[in-house]
This record gives sequence, structure tokens and C-alpha cells, in this order.
Amino acid sequence: MCEGPARLAGFSRDGRLVLSYDALAAGSGELVGSPIRGVPEAVWSFHIGGYQVCEKWLKDRKGRVLGYRGARRLSGIEDPARRVVDEKRRRIDAAIAGNDVRIALQPLVSLVTGEVAGVEALARFADGRSPDQWFRDAEECGRVRDLDELTFRAALDLFSRLPESVYLSVNASPALLVDPGFCPALASSGLPLHRLVIEITEHARVPDYAALNAALDCLRGSGVRFAIDDTGAGYASLNHVIQLRPDII
Repeated sequence: MCEGPARLAGFSRDGRLVLSYDALAAGSGELVGSPIRGVPEAVWSFHIGGYQVCEKWLKDRKGRVLGYRGARRLSGIEDPARRVVDEKRRRIDAAIAGNDVRIALQPLVSLVTGEVAGVEALARFADGRSPDQWFRDAEECGRVRDLDELTFRAALDLFSRLPESVYLSVNASPALLVDPGFCPALASSGLPLHRLVIEITEHARVPDYAALNAALDCLRGSGVRFAIDDTGAGYASLNHVIQLRPDII
């Protein structure tokens, strides 16, 4: 039998811990037991988060597990999951520090005239991985807003290279748009905002539509238009469309 606590709930100051979980999960370690008055007392040893943890099950008289008691110490073994997250964070931080993103422009053609009416800015990274992969990593590391701003500002730098008859469409997350300083700075940037379309990304949930609409209204007054791409996918539901009243679907 190889079962132990799924995770640690916390530690007391003296290093001892008392845990009580509903769920058990398989782990890596060695299970040893010794009979005490006919009931085995199981001691579980495993590594988690850089610690070696040893615990025993606390049972009632009927043998039901009530919780766990044990101790922990630094094991010197790095938690593989934490190492992966740290590597992702370092990669994202390096890209942000070095402005290491390229922008590809996809033409948007008018079906009426056949002419290029606008271009959509698409982020490209040096390692060749897709933007979706980069933003999934950023979400795991808590850096979505920073990576989003990096790609957004890189796209705005291309305004001067576009014909005046062509608009620029750029993706932005709700987290970036509701940032207190973002919309006022963009509104006062001096850019031709009447040629800017902001596509609100569908992969991020909107926790507060009132706050987001207030931010959008600030930019709408400067001529910015808003679009919802991939309507029906991710969080871009019909309610999402009704709440945000986009100019383009």
C-alpha cells in the first residue's frame, strides 16, 4: 500500500506538523509499518517541495484515519515541479527584460474592395514555440500581464510603418486593460488611436465586467475600437459579447 498526503497544509514553528486531509495521493517514498496492539502504525517518508517529510497516520479506536503527525527537514532534493516553474519564469523574465519578441503582421482584407484594410499583430518568440505556449507558461508563473504588455507595446511600435489607411489590431488581456495606468497612458500616447483595434483575448476570464467596461470607455473616447475574436471559444461567450458591446465580432 503506497498512499500518503497529497500535499502539506502547513507547518508549526517548531517544525512539527499536524495534517488532516480528505484526499490521499500516491507518492514516492518508502512505507514501513510496525504493529502496535494489533493495529499497524504506518510511517510514511517522502519528498515534497525540497523537504523530506516523515509522518504517521493518526487513527481512532476503530482504525479510521483522523490525520497525520510528523516532521520535516530540508532534503537537498529539489522539487521537480517547482524547478520546471522556475525555468519557465526565468525564460519569461529574460524575454521581458530583453524585449525579446517579434511581431508578424497578418493582413485583413476588405471583402468589398479587396484592399488591405488592416493588419493583425501576432507575437513570435525566438525559440519558435507558439504564443499560446508562452502565455500558458506565463499564466502558471503569474506573469501574463507583463508578457501581454511586452507584446502589446512591441506591436504599437509598428504604427509608423503602416499606411494611414490601414488599422492595427492588437491582442490584450482583461488584466492588462484594467491596469490603472495602462489605459490613461495609451490615451495620452499621441498615437493614431482611431486606427487601433484591441482584440480582447478569449482565454482569460473577466472577473469584473464593470471595471473592464470603465477602462474600455476611457479608450473608446480616444477612438479605439474593440473586437472579440474566436467568439464562442474559451471565455468569449454570448454573455461576454453582451457585456462588452464590441465594435467587431
